[in-house]
Amino acid sequence: MKGIITTIFLATVVCGIQCVSAHCWDVEWYEIDPLTHGFGRLVGSETWPAGNFYHNWGKDYLYDRLDDDVGFVALTTITSTGGNYTFELYQINDEACVSIDGEQILISKGWGIKEVYIPEGVHTLKVTYKETCCAASIGFRTNETLFSVNDSGNIFLLSPFFWESVVGIAVIGFIAAILLFKKRK
Repeated sequence: MKGIITTIFLATVVCGIQCVSAHCWDVEWYEIDPLTHGFGRLVGSETWPAGNFYHNWGKDYLYDRLDDDVGFVALTTITSTGGNYTFELYQINDEACVSIDGEQILISKGWGIKEVYIPEGVHTLKVTYKETCCAASIGFRTNETLFSVNDSGNIFLLSPFFWESVVGIAVIGFIAAILLFKKRK
């Protein structure tokens, strides 16, 4: 029985490293063309936990060995019950943009906030970011209810910090293991 509990616990933690639910941020990193200021060659991808986020790279590498002329496109799905939602970009160095279902709703080179009506249903949310020189940071916030429940009704974590997500998943995995152990007795 100990083997089953340990396996469930470890599997839960390992799965949490990638993403807690289907509503994670799928992030693709690109070189920025210095002439056109558009996205150029794809340099890699990663997954971030769903929800609000803030990243400050300072003058360090943003992605791999790229510190300037680099940016990302982050995509996720959100669930709206129908209503107004506030979107905010903050501490942007250099440029960021928020789009819903392909429509640009907010662009910022520092700080910006906008309230938007989103009809009921599942929508695609995209945040793009471009860094051209010297320092890098981006913050993104919106109503957490857009991220709180996936289509099947399963609750998932909203933390923008990796370690908080892993600790939360470990606790959930541990509780699930205890329940399974009690059920098997």
